[in-house]
Amino acid sequence: MEGVETDELHESTVKETLNAVRILSRCLPFMLETDELSDLIFWTENEDNSSTTGEKLLHAVFSLLFLPGFTIPSSAKLFPDTTALTIALQKHLSVASHDRDTDTIGSEGVAEDTELQPINSGLIWGQGVFGDGGIVTASMKQNRVEVLRLLLVCQSSVLFQDQRQSLTGNTWVKMILLSQRRIPCRQELLYSLLNIICEFDPTTWTGSSFLSGSSSDQMLFDISLQIVITLFEVDSWINVFKQWLVNTMNSEDQTDLLYKSICRHLNYFQTSGNTYLSRTRSPVDGYEEMLILSWKLMEGNQTFLKHVLDRHDIIQLALPICYFMWSCRNSPQHSGLVHLCTFLLLLLSGERDFAVALNKPYDDQLYLDDNPVFTDSCIADLIVIVIHKLIVDGSKSLSSLYSCYCTILNNISPYVKRFSKLASTKLFSIFEKFSTPKFLFASEQNYQFVYFLMGMYSNIIQYQYEGNLSIVYSLCAGVSVVRNLVNMEFSSGSSFQKQFSTKEWFDAWKNELPSSTVLRLVDFLVPRIKSHFSESDPSTSDVSKFLSEITLVGILPVPHPIVVRKYQRNEYTSTWFATYSWGVIYLRNLNPPIWDGSKIKLFQLNKTV
Repeated sequence: MEGVETDELHESTVKETLNAVRILSRCLPFMLETDELSDLIFWTENEDNSSTTGEKLLHAVFSLLFLPGFTIPSSAKLFPDTTALTIALQKHLSVASHDRDTDTIGSEGVAEDTELQPINSGLIWGQGVFGDGGIVTASMKQNRVEVLRLLLVCQSSVLFQDQRQSLTGNTWVKMILLSQRRIPCRQELLYSLLNIICEFDPTTWTGSSFLSGSSSDQMLFDISLQIVITLFEVDSWINVFKQWLVNTMNSEDQTDLLYKSICRHLNYFQTSGNTYLSRTRSPVDGYEEMLILSWKLMEGNQTFLKHVLDRHDIIQLALPICYFMWSCRNSPQHSGLVHLCTFLLLLLSGERDFAVALNKPYDDQLYLDDNPVFTDSCIADLIVIVIHKLIVDGSKSLSSLYSCYCTILNNISPYVKRFSKLASTKLFSIFEKFSTPKFLFASEQNYQFVYFLMGMYSNIIQYQYEGNLSIVYSLCAGVSVVRNLVNMEFSSGSSFQKQFSTKEWFDAWKNELPSSTVLRLVDFLVPRIKSHFSESDPSTSDVSKFLSEITLVGILPVPHPIVVRKYQRNEYTSTWFATYSWGVIYLRNLNPPIWDGSKIKLFQLNKTV
């Protein structure tokens, strides 16, 4: 691969270079299967302290990505005067030091390498993030795909490590992140990939490209999205790509462009009525990668999240999240996708602006099976009905997410002005399911679910009582469920008790159950309802009208502070996201396969894959 950086590229040179790239893309995965072989070939230090073979390869790969006549127009200049551009970048994208303390991922502080370096806008692919594109031929796009595929392979040694090994031990990725002097055009690559992602419009991919499934634009979009995901994956040392992204997000135009692109892609998929969601290549794919990118943008970048909540319709992201959760609830191969959507919803539920936005009307925008009927509903109702469906009609593998679902409901409850009758019924159905002794004693942590749900009801009663008479009615109608939970006593002879279910365990959570607000409500209202309708059989609307005329002043406890439980990153979730991301990438590169599935250690493959 040496000798290709010349002013004029001959056709024979292009062919030889492409052949070298393709051979490496096929052979390198086998060399990465064992750390010992990989280290020996690529990372053995030379006596003269010159670059290792791995460094030389990465340098060549990055150089090829911006080689005039090969991957960028021949007219592009490699090293023009960038002074003016650099000054403009520093003016618009510089981040104050106190902001970096919040947004930078890592424990070593902000490295000098995260500062904005002089970049060449003439090299950046496409338009949108400091690039002016230029005329690019189909062969150049295909060359980009080939070289990016080799870059993806270079980062893939993690596939051959088990989850107990450190995911930060990837020497290839570490070299890309930290080697400012030896790896060229890293910022140009980041901005180029973001441009490709933002420019791709699934609504225009029709005709022959749609039928053949071989569009160079689609392939370039796919591989660009996967490379961005891998570059943002590392958390444990200074990730310059994440810091550059934070810098970029200080430009509102760039944030707008990226968020609109994500929503356009995800909503196109769900509005197209695609119902099969199979692992075979669909006409427009990449929805899992887009959701992963959404997670990485919001979870690790408060600037981006705040900007989206302040300036955009966050519901445009919430709708496809709900769609995927609903549609994939019984699909074992999409269990990871449901987990990802749940984590996204949990992250968003911790933001007040998101919860307030859920009061927007919902008018059946989603293509959902079973045809649930929504009448006079808001987006919060949709979330409740989706969560209920996952709990009562979802795969058993989703039971580990019940705590997340209850936390989401608890987080949004103080801000929802009015739940519909259907949503109120579904909420009580969830509460009833989780409050039975059989369920509570089935697992040591199951009490948390009723704890969160009781807190949810307390929030609604204290802060949104007038608009939520349907919620109040459901509690009064199901008062026996509430009282059975509150009056539950420990019995050592129960058949459903487990080893952990001791009297101490029972008393510990039972005494902390936040039931006072709900109890005072039902103790005050139920006798009055029975007395008022003692000689008639009232309808729901009759009881609701009666409830609207009653004041609870002096009856309820002093309103409690609103407690929001936000997502907290931990080692388990970091490992899960890395495993899931690489699982998606592996499955999206099966035709032809890049890696030998029998050698994969990071995750377990089903025989049907």
